Amino acid sequence: MQLWEDNDIKVFLYYAGYDLEGEDINTPLGAFDADTPARRAIQKFEADHNMVVDSGVWGDQCQAQAISILDNGLDLSTHFNSKEFGCGLCPGDDEYPYHDEWCLHWPTLPARELLEKLEALRVRADSPITINSGVRCQTFNDSLPGSVPYSNHRIGRAADVVIPGYSPDEVHTMALDAGFDIGSYAGNGYTHVQV
Repeated sequence: MQLWEDNDIKVFLYYAGYDLEGEDINTPLGAFDADTPARRAIQKFEADHNMVVDSGVWGDQCQAQAISILDNGLDLSTHFNSKEFGCGLCPGDDEYPYHDEWCLHWPTLPARELLEKLEALRVRADSPITINSGVRCQTFNDSLPGSVPYSNHRIGRAADVVIPGYSPDEVHTMALDAGFDIGSYAGNGYTHVQV
């Protein structure tokens, strides 16, 4: 099993409600035997899920448990659940079955900034948002017509969205007003948003 990068582990722990004590998501976990907030959070996660509690090492058991939690649905923010973002789990993903061998729906996690901006967009629109495509592994991304090799979907910083009652162009305008990146655009029946 391919393990997530340190920042994805920290993002998962944050989404799952573990206290990182203000530690920056983008910093390394620290040495395996380091007494850091992230290592303590991993130990708490292990204990909560009946795993052997070690020195805060994120291994295959932690990764498998985290993937199971995400696949079963974890609230990532007030209005968005992990089931909406997994690679191959989104409504438009069914017709493209190709994935990296290690993908398991979660090659990366949606960035916290992406969720914050999606919440702001939902408030602006005063309407629910459908996520048509969330995180993607390289193979899945490459199988999609029109996708670019270095898509921000691959690093959890993009989503394709639909808001009922609004055209893609209207959603694009609202997305820019909500703080999404200039790389956002109106597509054919959806709006690509990125941070």
